[in-house]
Amino acid sequence: MMTLSTNQELIQSFKDLVILYNQLEQTTLKFGTDTELHPAEIDTIDVIGKYPFSNLTSLANYQGVTRGTASKMIQRLEKKQMVIKQKAQNSDKELQITLTEKGKIARQKHQEYVFEIDKKIKSLYDPLPDEFLAQLLISVKQTKTLLKNIIQQRQ
Repeated sequence: MMTLSTNQELIQSFKDLVILYNQLEQTTLKFGTDTELHPAEIDTIDVIGKYPFSNLTSLANYQGVTRGTASKMIQRLEKKQMVIKQKAQNSDKELQITLTEKGKIARQKHQEYVFEIDKKIKSLYDPLPDEFLAQLLISVKQTKTLLKNIIQQRQ
């Protein structure tokens, strides 16, 4: 069993980790281009690369955001010359969204970046026994459920 002191240290470390992650989400990277991109922007680029020629509605659905939020993001990415909107081949009204060459470069560099970060994080946990990791995963899932419930209660 963990002591009260160890429990408190674990809880504080978890909170510190969340704060650091939130700070990370506020940072930008260029991902092989001359343009700073926020995490939400590069995530959108990644989704467009995964689902080329999507329309605004399907893009919003893939990301779990409103159509208005997706529209604003596409406008930002158009200004940064990462995406283009064009008429769909089978419709005069519907627009499809595709990556520009610059957007494709950013997506590729982002995928390489994520691979390297994931590799570094994995190396932190590799030495730990499988039984411990299994229990840790259960605890993380329970923590996620707890936080979701708290969010629902606040709404």
